Amino acid sequence: MKTVLLILVFIASSHNLSAQALKPLDVYLKSNEVSQEAKDYYNKEFKGSDNDKTFSILDSLETRNNNTRPFYIFLATLMLQSSDGALSEGLGRYCAAFIESHPTELVAYTVSLPRLQKEKTIDNWAMGAAGEFYNSCKPKEMECIDRSFNNARKKSSESQVSVLKDIYSLIRHYCANM
Repeated sequence: MKTVLLILVFIASSHNLSAQALKPLDVYLKSNEVSQEAKDYYNKEFKGSDNDKTFSILDSLETRNNNTRPFYIFLATLMLQSSDGALSEGLGRYCAAFIESHPTELVAYTVSLPRLQKEKTIDNWAMGAAGEFYNSCKPKEMECIDRSFNNARKKSSESQVSVLKDIYSLIRHYCANM
C-alpha cells in the first residue's frame, strides 16, 4: 500500500520535473546550448520579423533541452510585445501550439515572474493564441479552444490548472472580440 501511494505521489509530481523558471539571462547568453540567433535577437542585432532567423528561435520552443526552453519562452514573449502583422500571425501559431503541448512549461515560466509581468505575459500569449484560433477555426473557434484546453489540462498538474484556466479564459475573451 505504501509503495502504491509513493508511486502515485511521484507520478503526480513528475508533471513538473521538466518545467523550469527563467534563470538569470547571463546563464543563457553564455551557454553553448542556446542558438546564436537567439543571442543575437536578445542583443538587438536584428528585429524579429517574418524571416528564417526569427522562426528558428520560435522553433526552439520545442527543444528537448529543458534548461534552455525558458529562455526561448522569454524571447517569444519579447516578440509578442513588439510584433508586426506578418510576425503576429506566425507567433499566434506558435503560441496556440505551445500552450497546448507544453502547458506546464508556460505556467512554470509565468508563475515565477513578478505579478505585473506575469499578467502581461499571460495576456500576450493568450492574445497571440486567440488570433490563431480565430484564423484557423472560424466559425468554430470556441470548440477548438475547448479541445485545446482539454488537451493541455491532461498534461498539467492540478496545481497548474487554475493558471491554465486563466490563460484559456483570456484566449476565449480575445477570440470572441476579434
